[in-house]
Amino acid sequence: MLGEVLGKDLPGNADRMGKYLIAKLQNLVRSVGIGEIRGQGLLVAFDLPKSLGEEVANVCMELGLLVNSPQPSTLRLMPPLIVQKNHIDEATDILEKAIFEIL
Repeated sequence: MLGEVLGKDLPGNADRMGKYLIAKLQNLVRSVGIGEIRGQGLLVAFDLPKSLGEEVANVCMELGLLVNSPQPSTLRLMPPLIVQKNHIDEATDILEKAIFEIL
C-alpha cells in the first residue's frame, strides 16, 4: 500500500492539485463572494456569504459533485488523491453554478 502511494507520488499530487484547487477557488471569491478559503493539500473548506451550505451542497450533488457542509455557511471539498486539473476545473464550474443558483 505505501509503495503504491509513494510510487504514484500521491502526496506530491495532493500538494500540487490542492494549490491548483485553492487558486481556482480564489476566482470564486471574486465572482460569487465566497469568504475565507482554508485547508492543506486536497482537504479544503471555504465560507459562503450566507448560511446556505446545505442548499449549495444539495445542488452540487444533483449536478454530480459531492461536497459537504460541516457548518451552515461552510463547504468542504475532499477530492481523491488521484484528482487531475480537468476534474478540479469541472468541480469548480459545478460549484460556481450551484452557488449562483442558490444565491
